[in-house]
Amino acid sequence: AGVVVLAGGVLGNLGVPPPLARLLPARLLERVVTPVLSARDGLSPGARTELLALSFVAQLLNTVAGWQIYRAFGEMPFLDVLHGMPLLTFTAAVPLTISGIGLRETVAMEVFGSAGYPPASAALAASLVFVGANVLPSLLLLPLAFFARAGQTSRPDDAPAAANGDGRP
Repeated sequence: AGVVVLAGGVLGNLGVPPPLARLLPARLLERVVTPVLSARDGLSPGARTELLALSFVAQLLNTVAGWQIYRAFGEMPFLDVLHGMPLLTFTAAVPLTISGIGLRETVAMEVFGSAGYPPASAALAASLVFVGANVLPSLLLLPLAFFARAGQTSRPDDAPAAANGDGRP
């Protein structure tokens, strides 16, 4: 599973070879692959490599944090988490459910349950990893966003429109 996610990152960095592009459904190409490649084309090759490296480090940190949470519920070898966490992260990103809720837990039960980890503990730990990685930082940064927005002033290019009163510059 981790190899598939890594291959996706490499293909996103280097591009999709035409023979592979012909195998993909047209709707997938139109809605996912083309916008991602267009965004990629706006970055220099050095920036693409840096982005890929930072993504790898972020995934590794997520895996280590997940491993610590999984260990709270029972013994879990790091290699099992290293193989399973990228699949959980990828599954949560698939837009089948809101924020991957339910889908992520089901995949955790299957992936880690087949490795001998208690399925209920795997589902609970997957939820806690999601809360720790996404919900808590969002809640902690919410006041910062509120105060930053309250302190903003209008931009200089908005001044003529406000002076006219008709919404035109």
